[in-house]
Amino acid sequence: MVICQEGAIENPPLFTMNMLFADFLDGYMDTYHESGIYAPDHNSLAQNDWKMSWEAEYLTEDGAYIQNPLGGFDLFVLSSFPIKLSFQTFGTQESITTPAGDFTHAMKLTQFYKLNVTITAPDSGSGTGDTLTLHTTQWYEPYVGLVRAQVESASLAGAGVRLPMENTLELIEFIPGN
Repeated sequence: MVICQEGAIENPPLFTMNMLFADFLDGYMDTYHESGIYAPDHNSLAQNDWKMSWEAEYLTEDGAYIQNPLGGFDLFVLSSFPIKLSFQTFGTQESITTPAGDFTHAMKLTQFYKLNVTITAPDSGSGTGDTLTLHTTQWYEPYVGLVRAQVESASLAGAGVRLPMENTLELIEFIPGN
């Protein structure tokens, strides 16, 4: 269910995050909305020439394991831990080609996810805290929706480690309605 308020998307499920994590996530990361908005209303975007920054915060519903692509230590997200999201649009349209076709007016959106994680050694039961930051880019075509999303980078702030978690989602088919 998506919750909207006065045209703004306040609380959608974070499906895109789960899909971008799919190769690394053991299970599914359930979340619930804490504060902020996921997407501003159309009038706010238009009045700002589609150049805006905003934030939202979610909390994890249950714990989740993220398999470390470097091997060794896995990442664990505890229940009720915050996920901070920041968004930015640039007022530009880009042409994007996906398996579903060419989309010539896609709005580019950058997004940063910040999650508190515990880095756990295999079979040790102990761990140390850190912040996992994911930088993603998404493209939305008017009257179509999300046509591409990709992880640009993933890193652990305290450890100063960049994680090879790059992943891309693309629209593979679009059939306009009548």
